Amino acid sequence: KRVEVKPYVLDDQMCDECQGSRCGGKFAPFFCANVTCLQYYCEHCWAAIHSRPGREFHKPRH
Repeated sequence: KRVEVKPYVLDDQMCDECQGSRCGGKFAPFFCANVTCLQYYCEHCWAAIHSRPGREFHKPRH
């Protein structure tokens, strides 16, 4: 048997990369559920982190 665990995405979370410093203190609209990330991201940090090789196919959860 295979069990899939999906993270519960919370509202009102700050970006785990910049803690709001690159997005004017706004809450992070994206969560990356890929096991290599598992973090909340603002738009700026999502674009920066997910332009790296191997991460361009990660899908954000809103």
